Amino acid sequence: MKQWTEESLAWYIEAGRRSQYPKAILDKLRPHLRSDDVLLDIGSGPGLYALALYQEIKEIYNLDSQGLALEFLRGQAKAMGANNIHIVEGVWPDADFQRSVDVVLAAFSSGQVMRDAASIRKMLALGPRMLVFVAPAKTGKKFFRDRSSRDNGDRRPAHQQTLDILTELGLTYSCEELDIDFGQPVANLEEAAAFLSEQLRIDALKARQHAEKIGFPTDYGWYLPNPRHTALIIVKNC
Repeated sequence: MKQWTEESLAWYIEAGRRSQYPKAILDKLRPHLRSDDVLLDIGSGPGLYALALYQEIKEIYNLDSQGLALEFLRGQAKAMGANNIHIVEGVWPDADFQRSVDVVLAAFSSGQVMRDAASIRKMLALGPRMLVFVAPAKTGKKFFRDRSSRDNGDRRPAHQQTLDILTELGLTYSCEELDIDFGQPVANLEEAAAFLSEQLRIDALKARQHAEKIGFPTDYGWYLPNPRHTALIIVKNC
């Protein structure tokens, strides 16, 4: 499970503003949403989806176990007057959430959320018309530690594990594989090195060398590209 810090939150939010994620997923998801939808985001973190969608759908419930990320989201929602963004602190599927919803979203959530039949059955018990999963489509070199990769020891790609469970449950789904850049914008090369040192757990010198190798200057500082093959799985008419 990703442990948020003030620093990692700031990096994540800035990446959400400037990289292709979650914009690329939102572009695919929006045609399936309705203005009166109630959405549950499981493993929401600081709420990138809620902050992008709160003016487009009726209500968004953000469920996460980490108070720091949820406090950030609560502050952002208050500042924007987004009264339809709701905070639920807990761990799925044990969280006591029983409200009916129209859409359940799990984007890069843990294995106990996305690759567990009991978890998906609990999602279905909320009566949604649509489930949405966003998962790694294959493993490879990246500078984010992915909490949704093979944390259960299964050798299958994360998205395939989810697809196999959906098939076992008799659910019909679509699966689109996308190449998305999850890159990290930073102010300068020094911050790029600090970011990579924290993400890859390498010393400062190696991190700086790696930042120089993969990154490039921009008008706002420095950018570290992070292309990842990603699966968007949608279950409709649940």
